[in-house]
Amino acid sequence: MFGEPVLVGLIMGLVIGLLAYLPGGLGFKDLLTKILTLAMDMAATMLLMPRVVAILMEGLIPLSDQAREFLQTRFKGREFYIGMDSALLIGEPLTLTVGFLLVPITLILAMILPGNKMLPFGDLSGTPFFVCMVTPFAKGRFWRTLITGILIMVIIMYMGSIWQPLITETARSVGYQFPSGATQISGFGNPFSFWLVMLAWKLFGR
Repeated sequence: MFGEPVLVGLIMGLVIGLLAYLPGGLGFKDLLTKILTLAMDMAATMLLMPRVVAILMEGLIPLSDQAREFLQTRFKGREFYIGMDSALLIGEPLTLTVGFLLVPITLILAMILPGNKMLPFGDLSGTPFFVCMVTPFAKGRFWRTLITGILIMVIIMYMGSIWQPLITETARSVGYQFPSGATQISGFGNPFSFWLVMLAWKLFGR
């Protein structure tokens, strides 16, 4: 029951609402209204987003099938596999559930991980993309997917801390306007791109 996307979204909305609105000194009626509204919004998002994404991704499958048929008619007796983006798996309810759960977990990790220098914000919306490939390997098991996702986010947080000076330097070189109070910026990335960028920076960036 607690793995259902709607219930997960409802609980997350309640918790986030309490953390966000409770210190604001609102009256009980206004406080309750805002918290329940946020909880229902989050529950609706968890219910509707997989369906919407699934509809969008289904549009890519006929293209893949047609491309395979085209190649097989040109090369008789050979079988072809068409590579598709991992975003196809974003429509899986478990992927979105774990992705949304990783948002508050990642914020907590940012505060407790020793040596971490990054407080993620904008990249948090992309957490489902980091776990979409975990779902099939975890055979659809919630806790296995969640634990693996947490380990992935730990690695990504440290990568973001390491290449923070590079991203900050690059942003300054193009005249990027930093948010008020921010002195450095960083972002999430996959390990492959991380090592390529860091190697290029060490070889050619200085």
